[in-house]
Amino acid sequence: MKKFNWTLIAFAVIAGLIVWLNIALYKIREYKANEGKVERDTITLVKYDTLTITKPIYISEKVTDTLFQPITDTLRINDTLYLPIPITQKLYAKDSLYKAWVSGYRPRLDSIQVYPKTIYQIITNTVYKKPSRIGFGVMGGYGVTFGEQTKLSPFVGVGLYYRIW
Repeated sequence: MKKFNWTLIAFAVIAGLIVWLNIALYKIREYKANEGKVERDTITLVKYDTLTITKPIYISEKVTDTLFQPITDTLRINDTLYLPIPITQKLYAKDSLYKAWVSGYRPRLDSIQVYPKTIYQIITNTVYKKPSRIGFGVMGGYGVTFGEQTKLSPFVGVGLYYRIW
């Protein structure tokens, strides 16, 4: 029967503890660097909606010019009558949604389509807080067993812990 090599096991345990200690120290530095830090992420969405307004009502009307249209008489060739035709301008508006001017003889706006721009801003704040020192988890290591004989032995179990660092 071969003798068990305890130096190889001791070397593996010490190497494992060194790796675990380096990982733990790295995590501690990372937590301390981010402790109390707030990261802000802003997403801006721009959407255009289509809004159709049928038969809008005008706000104001003004006469901008007058044209004189000649109308000839059929009985006498030299008789000419000038008919005044008013050229008007109408303003159609509703809040800040749309504004339209229409000019001409008896102008009328039948419908209008506007494309208002809507901007949505989504702000996400990520707050890094200090991790809790108390925890619950799976544990492993070396422990003391009490009974008929007190001795050291390896164990794996579930337990409550308090983080020192």
